[in-house]
Amino acid sequence: MQPIFIHTGKHFQRLELSEVLWVEALKDYILLYTNDTRYIVNRTMKEIEKKLMPYNFCRVHRSFIVNMSHISAIHSTSLMLGDQKEIPIGKMYRELLLDRVKKL
Repeated sequence: MQPIFIHTGKHFQRLELSEVLWVEALKDYILLYTNDTRYIVNRTMKEIEKKLMPYNFCRVHRSFIVNMSHISAIHSTSLMLGDQKEIPIGKMYRELLLDRVKKL
């Protein structure tokens, strides 16, 4: 995956997309989560969704976009990232998610 640069106040920080676990909406901002850090960026979910979709990310809720490489389980109304973070799946996004995952 390609790196992105995010504005973190006084400079631009390089961030490998493979390190991003999920993105969460927070009013007019988004939060990008990695294993060690949370980055706050002044962008909308629609803007970041367009940029991330080609790189194995999927919107699963109006407030969440996940890196599909880190999904460990999908339940009826939520999914797990690793064994620590549970993310809700919105009704509108469930079918899209299931279409995008490779399942037997």
